[in-house]
Amino acid sequence: MGIIHLETAIPGPKSKALTERRKAAVPRGLSHATPVYVAKAEDAWLEDVDGNRYIDFAGGIGCINIGHRREPVVDAVRGQLNKFMHTCVQVTAYENYVELAERMNKAAPGTSPKKTLFVNSGAEAVENAVKIARAPAGPASSPLKMLSMAAP
Repeated sequence: MGIIHLETAIPGPKSKALTERRKAAVPRGLSHATPVYVAKAEDAWLEDVDGNRYIDFAGGIGCINIGHRREPVVDAVRGQLNKFMHTCVQVTAYENYVELAERMNKAAPGTSPKKTLFVNSGAEAVENAVKIARAPAGPASSPLKMLSMAAP
């Protein structure tokens, strides 16, 4: 896949057809930066539904900065899927969550005790920060300390 290749004009006929379907099915408020639709991706390459190949400069807007379908990541995902996919830690907890929280706590600066909560969006982070701030902080002599980390 590692070469830029144009099979059709951009956008190609399949991408144009998908654009028409999108107009009928998706609200206009959701932006779409490129006129193409990805069919597959590998490393830093995208191939659209018309067979055109591009360098992926956006990488899912920073969420896959190691490239698409990197073998170590795919192996780790397969390994996890062989155990379980998702249990929602608030319902059924699992060891990996605790292990990762311990690693984050250790990496956080300062000598005070740390606790870590993982969330999937800024809105969820704010919602939980409010809940944590409203919860009793323990003895009056121990002020609630929070470390906030936000993605750029």
